[in-house]
Amino acid sequence: MRRVHLALEGRMSGHFDIRLGQQICDIFSAELGFVCSLMGENGRIVASGERAWIGSIHPIAAQIMRGEMDEYSVTLEEAAKSDTIREGINTAIDFDGVRVANFCIVGPLEFVRPLAQVVRFCVKFILRSRQGAVVPDPLVDGGSPSIMNATNLIGILNQAEIHIEARDRTWQELAELSSDWFWAQDAEFRFIGFSGTAPERLRREQSDYFGKRRWELPILGVSPEELAEHQAICERHEPFHDFEYQILSSEGVPQYYRVSGIPVFNPQGEFVGYRGIGTNVTALRIAELAIKESERKLSQIVEGSPIPTFVIDAKHRITHWNGACEKLTGLSEGEVLGRTDFWRAFCSEQQPQLADLVVTESKEDAIAIYYQKFSRSTLIVGAIETEAYFQKVGESGRWLHLTSVPLRDSGSKVIGAIETLQDITEQRAARTLLEQMALHDGLTGIANRRCFDEKINLEWKRKQRDPLCLSLLILDVDHFKIYNDTYGHPAGDRCLQRIASAIEQLLFRPSDIVARYGGEEFAVILPGSDAKGAKIVAQRILDRVAELGIPHSGEEGGQVTISIGIATSQTRSDMSLESLISSADKALYKAKQSGRNRFVTDQPEGTSAPEGASN
Repeated sequence: MRRVHLALEGRMSGHFDIRLGQQICDIFSAELGFVCSLMGENGRIVASGERAWIGSIHPIAAQIMRGEMDEYSVTLEEAAKSDTIREGINTAIDFDGVRVANFCIVGPLEFVRPLAQVVRFCVKFILRSRQGAVVPDPLVDGGSPSIMNATNLIGILNQAEIHIEARDRTWQELAELSSDWFWAQDAEFRFIGFSGTAPERLRREQSDYFGKRRWELPILGVSPEELAEHQAICERHEPFHDFEYQILSSEGVPQYYRVSGIPVFNPQGEFVGYRGIGTNVTALRIAELAIKESERKLSQIVEGSPIPTFVIDAKHRITHWNGACEKLTGLSEGEVLGRTDFWRAFCSEQQPQLADLVVTESKEDAIAIYYQKFSRSTLIVGAIETEAYFQKVGESGRWLHLTSVPLRDSGSKVIGAIETLQDITEQRAARTLLEQMALHDGLTGIANRRCFDEKINLEWKRKQRDPLCLSLLILDVDHFKIYNDTYGHPAGDRCLQRIASAIEQLLFRPSDIVARYGGEEFAVILPGSDAKGAKIVAQRILDRVAELGIPHSGEEGGQVTISIGIATSQTRSDMSLESLISSADKALYKAKQSGRNRFVTDQPEGTSAPEGASN
């Protein structure tokens, strides 16, 4: 069960005493596994599921109880910048005009916000019931009398898991595309699943990994510094590629893993874990080590390897070309043996192959002419690894992972090279699909909040270099909560999908982008557009949504409408990116206040006025 820290902070009164507070804490701890704490007026913890916390001071609680604020929340980004604060929400409870309690929930905001509503209701229900009255359920409009218990709470929490389960199903389907395995980690970097057609290549029970972080496993072949750097990359929520390490199989045999992963973010841009691809490269590494240890066994290793492999001598002539290489390239050993033009198997025009560059002990700049991205092997001095696309391989070209290792005599002189070829076309396609999933909204298919943040930062930096305008539209579906309550959430999802598709079809320039900004909000980035151009686009969007004719009994016109706020960088010389977004948001608020179903443009003086409406 997910462990969320839940803290209740309350002012003791005749109706809400410490004993009752301790009972609440114990119920949450026993029934749901949450840690709950109750504070007094000065922020001191007086009851808690963790007894060791009792007596400590919570400064935010004291400020809220003094009325200095009603709510305090911390985003994931803010928490990442501090060693003392964590993501979550802290909010007050007012009862009959008196501030009687304050509580905070520490955890992902997408989960703790609905929990905050539940906890607030529970406390009010207890206080009201002691006065002999009935409190309606806040989660159902016009709700009838109800009793909130642990079962109700668990049901509400389960709703928060629906979108995660949907993503897991998509992940499972994608995993079947790979001949290797896919892995998944949660937001705490703990393994939660393996899938694909070959997870058995782990050579260990999957249960050995569940609940553990990669750096908590008994891995070998990686220095403490390399492992620390990998952990730091994960904690920065950055993608990583081809991280290689060793681990013993269930039989005690060393296995070599190569893994790549990308961070996954929810529609609100919050980090929820990692997804990635794993490959067991033990056969390849054993072959490389065997070559290093005994060149006399080279021919046997090459011919018996299931991996496409060839060998050249110091004069760049083919000496070995195994059966797997014949199958991959279509050229038999007889066609290439003793020849230096084996490039014919891979390229239309003559150019050095990776093995050629290894034999000549080429420097980095010479290698980069032909292979832009490559790395030196950590196992064998002089060995090189890279990935490249070869149009002549296969019917329509293939992506290959190349590893070329120098062969040396007893005096360490290079006398040839051995090169292995692995077809990674499917892995590349899966990686590309994963990256696309990480930047697109799962419901609407348009760009998500993370993609929006990256795009607008990029366009702002471009604007700083070139004197161009940058316009931003923030759109919100009018009375969408009423729509959901009236027609149901499935209908609400379809409504958002239709609006997103309509907006996307109206953007004709490749540089324009529409993104789901959050909930029922969308954002449109218009690079190079001035205020006049932005108004034209806004009016088209208003008209197009009107043409959709989506019924909405809660709207005056009987159908769904939207409101739009517009901001353009040219309106103020000192405008920053943050103020551009803030101006568009304020203009949207003004459009809502002015009657909705219209757009409002931010003005140079910092004001905004309605300038357009749907026909």
